[in-house]
Amino acid sequence: MAKFFKCSEQELLSYERYVSEGSPYATQHGVKGAQFERVMVVMDEEESDYRTYNYERVFASAEARAADRARALGGDENTWIRTLRLLYVCCTRAQRGLVLTFFVADPWKTSWRAGSCREAQSLRRKC
Repeated sequence: MAKFFKCSEQELLSYERYVSEGSPYATQHGVKGAQFERVMVVMDEEESDYRTYNYERVFASAEARAADRARALGGDENTWIRTLRLLYVCCTRAQRGLVLTFFVADPWKTSWRAGSCREAQSLRRKC
């Protein structure tokens, strides 16, 4: 409660606008079924305690993703396939423009895979 009372009036008003759907922002889960002219997907897990999704695994090298992909194709509901499905939902909300932003602790250890959205679409048909 103490943190709540330390919030500024502007922060509380912004939060109220967000929860009453008056904000241009939404969570990745909250956009399922919706359509928007332009979408910007922000993938940043640094401060997250939520480990059900892991974008670094989705955008890892093909070799690093091979085991996750094989398990997903075998029917295993793993972190990789859940993240790929969420990314698919986010990518398919855009009608005209899509921007993906991906923040990682060490970008030199992460391999960007442009084929991941196509991979999400092909796996969606199989899983």
